[in-house]
Amino acid sequence: AVVRNGAGARIEGADREGGAVRAARSNLSRAGMPPGIKVSQRSLADLGSDSGRGLVVLNPPYGKRLQAEDAEHELLPLWAAWSEAIRASRPSWDVLLLAPGRDEAQAFGVKGKPIARFRNGGLPISAWHVRGL
Repeated sequence: AVVRNGAGARIEGADREGGAVRAARSNLSRAGMPPGIKVSQRSLADLGSDSGRGLVVLNPPYGKRLQAEDAEHELLPLWAAWSEAIRASRPSWDVLLLAPGRDEAQAFGVKGKPIARFRNGGLPISAWHVRGL
C-alpha cells in the first residue's frame, strides 16, 4: 500500500498477483472504504517515482505463503531487491515492513528493533518502521 501525507492524501494498493488484487478490492468494498482507493496489479519494481513524502506499507510473502520449506532463506536476496526498488522510486518515503524475522528485516536493510509484534494470518510477524530509505 502507498499512503501520501497531508491534504489530498491518496491510498493505493498493489500486488503482482491478480487474486490478491481482487481480494483487496473485495475487502475494501465490504469494509465500506471510500471508492478513491486504487488497487492495481503490478510489481514493486513498477511503483513509479515520487520525490515527496509518504509511507509504503510492505507485506511481502513469507511462511505458509511460500511453497518450499527453505524458501525463506532462498528469498533473502529478494528482500534486499524490494528495499532497492523502494529506495529508487520513493527515496524520502518511510516504510512499514511486515517481516517474519530478523533475517528478512536485515536483508531489507532494517536496523534496530521492531515497533510491534503480532500474528498475521496465524503467523508471528514483526513490524519495522524504516525512516526514509
